[in-house]
Amino acid sequence: MSDDHEPLSTIGLVKTGAHPGGCVFADCTQRIYSFPNGYGASIVTGHVLTNGADFELAVMHNDVKGCVYDTPVTRDVERGDAADMNSLLAAIYALPVRQVNGPASIDALDRLRFN
Repeated sequence: MSDDHEPLSTIGLVKTGAHPGGCVFADCTQRIYSFPNGYGASIVTGHVLTNGADFELAVMHNDVKGCVYDTPVTRDVERGDAADMNSLLAAIYALPVRQVNGPASIDALDRLRFN
């Protein structure tokens, strides 16, 4: 984790507010990003939610409710500092447009790979 307090990117930022999970801790917040390729991200803060990291990022997509886990960026949530998050946001922004009927989960990818 970094102590230089690099700010998070605002490119694609569409919403900032309290974490929707109803976190009772004052430091729990969520930032939602949306990019022209249809992908986006959710970045949450709050020591309890991020296991002590500064931030936790999940990749999202407009045609899937919730997170997607089948991108080359990550197959899970990622934790780190602002520099890590900004690098991940840039990688998500650079992804090609998602195929609407593409696999939407690790299970779907595994079925394609092993069957």
